[in-house]
Amino acid sequence: MKELILDEIRPATSEEWDRIWANCDYGTYFHSREWAEIWGEYTKGYNKPFPHIAFFSDSISALFPFTMQTRKKAIKNFFLTAEGQFGNWISETELTKDHVNHLLKYLMDEFGNLVWRWNPYDPSSAFIDFKCFSNFGCIYEIEEDETYAVNLDCGFDGVIDRCYHGHQCSFRKAQKEGLSITIAETEKDWKEYYDVYLDSLRRWGESALSKIEWDFFQLLFSFSSPNIRLWLVRDGSVVIAGGLCFYAKKHLVCWHAANLEAYFSKRPMNFLFMEIMRDACANGYKWFDFNTSAHLEGVKTFKKRFGASELKCNVLYKKIKPIQGYISLKSFYKKILH
Repeated sequence: MKELILDEIRPATSEEWDRIWANCDYGTYFHSREWAEIWGEYTKGYNKPFPHIAFFSDSISALFPFTMQTRKKAIKNFFLTAEGQFGNWISETELTKDHVNHLLKYLMDEFGNLVWRWNPYDPSSAFIDFKCFSNFGCIYEIEEDETYAVNLDCGFDGVIDRCYHGHQCSFRKAQKEGLSITIAETEKDWKEYYDVYLDSLRRWGESALSKIEWDFFQLLFSFSSPNIRLWLVRDGSVVIAGGLCFYAKKHLVCWHAANLEAYFSKRPMNFLFMEIMRDACANGYKWFDFNTSAHLEGVKTFKKRFGASELKCNVLYKKIKPIQGYISLKSFYKKILH
C-alpha cells in the first residue's frame, strides 16, 4: 500500500470552509465560518478566524476551523473552534487513522497554546488519544466534560417513548395549558427573550456562571441566518421561555435557554425541547444536543430524562513551557468565557 503523505497545509478560503462544513456529516454549527465570524465581530477582532486546510496524497482534505487570539507580547492562543466548542477538524470524506496521525502531528508541532474540545460526533475521534500529547513533549491538561444528546433516528414518536414518564406528562400538561411555540422573527421577539433571560439571572443570583449581554443576542439577530433559530414559548401573547439553537447538516444544539419563574407550573421547558425535537425529526436531523451542563448534576438529570445519551467532549489545554508569572491557558480561557 502506498504511504499516505500530508502534501500541504495552507490558509483556507471562505468558499472551501463553507463547502466542507456544508457537506460534513459530523460537523456542528461551531465548525462553521459563521460561528467564527460572530465571535470575531463580537470581540471587535480580538478573536480572529484562522482556518487552515490540509491536503493529502490520496486527494482527501480536512479543514481546521481555528480561531486565534493574540495576547500581550504577541503570545498567540488558538482554539480549534471559537469559544472552545466542539473541535477536531471537518472533512467531506471519512478519515482513516493515518490521516488523523498526520493531523495530530501538525497540531503538536505548530501550535504552542491550544484549546481543543473533542467532537463526539466525529468518527475519527476513535483514533485520538490525548495521552499521545506526552509523546510530543507537550505540557497539557485535560478537563473531563460531557454533553447530552438525543439520537433522532427513531422519529418523534420514538423520542417520546424513550422519555421518562414524568417528562411525557409534563409535555402533555404544557399542551393542555395551551402553550404555543414559534421562531423569533423580529428584534422585538429577541428582546422579549432577553428579558426572560434577565429573569433567570435574577433567580440564579451569585450562582450564575456568566452573563451574556444584549449586544451578543442583537448581533445574532443581525446575521439573519437560517442556521440560527431562537425558539419562543408563549402563553397567549407572553413569551415565557425560549431556546437558542444552532443548526448544521445533521446536528442541532440548544446553546442557550431560559424561562420565567412565574410560569414553571406550566412546564414550558419540557414543551420547548419536545417541540424543537419534533421539528428536527420532521426535517431529517440526526442529533438534538442539549450542550454541556457546567458539571451541574441537576441539569444533567433533567437532560437524561429526555432519553439523552452522555457523550464525552473532554477539553485539552496545550501550552508552551511556562515562564515566570505566566498565567495558565486554562485560567485565561475561563476568564474570557465568563
